[in-house]
Amino acid sequence: MTVAKKQVVRHGRSVRIYLPVDDRHVLADRKGNLAATVTTGGLYKWFAEPDMSGLSKQKDMKTGEVTQVKTWREALGDLRELQERVNAKSRWLSRTGGDIDQALVQATGRLAETRIGFQAKLVAATDLMANGDDLGGNLAVLQADLRITEREIHQLKNDVRALTALTREESKMSIADKIERGVAARRRTEARSAEEIAQRQRYADQAGDRETPGHLVARDGEADAQEVRVEDQRHDRDGGTGRDTGVTLRERIEAEVQRRREARGEGLDSGDDRGGRSR
Repeated sequence: MTVAKKQVVRHGRSVRIYLPVDDRHVLADRKGNLAATVTTGGLYKWFAEPDMSGLSKQKDMKTGEVTQVKTWREALGDLRELQERVNAKSRWLSRTGGDIDQALVQATGRLAETRIGFQAKLVAATDLMANGDDLGGNLAVLQADLRITEREIHQLKNDVRALTALTREESKMSIADKIERGVAARRRTEARSAEEIAQRQRYADQAGDRETPGHLVARDGEADAQEVRVEDQRHDRDGGTGRDTGVTLRERIEAEVQRRREARGEGLDSGDDRGGRSR
């Protein structure tokens, strides 16, 4: 009997065929010749009739129970998918040294070759069935070989699907790793730049804190002016003894500052002369 592929459902090692109740089906003999036409109910002569008594119980199941059963089925499906990935990795990655992309290429190529072989055997089996000249029992051998090849194709399809999922996951992980490494490198660069800027600022602050010769001269001038003001105030307290009333305070400060600067300059010159004589 030949049925449409969409009517066949595989579940592990079991194969279920779902047929409409009112359909009629054509049966052939081993040589491929028409043998009989039967209804769906007539197939129970050769196949076990399904147990329909459990359907009423399923209708009475509570919503929570149905949800629980659905969750269990999804969990089993996830486990089956995980097992397929593990099996695919063990079968193919060992051949390619762990290279998933190369394993996917090899598995896809093997699937294409197996499909071509399956089609060739199917054509040969169809010819034998159509001609009815299977004297050496070649048809039975081809049919057995076709069943084996069909299982191999099913396994290869699962492997390709599993390796494709692994390739996508590896690509996502690779992209995520690149992004993470880029962010870490950028953070290190920003930290180094911030440290360099802070160090330059510290050097600038230290350079600003150091006194230049101009700063030293100005500070000495301020000290001399302060001494003149203090001395002038002392003269005021003493009643003006020894005070030159013809000179303003500003002029006295400027003259005193100039005198002290000249005195400091002469002291440096004499120190240099003494130093020269000592040498």
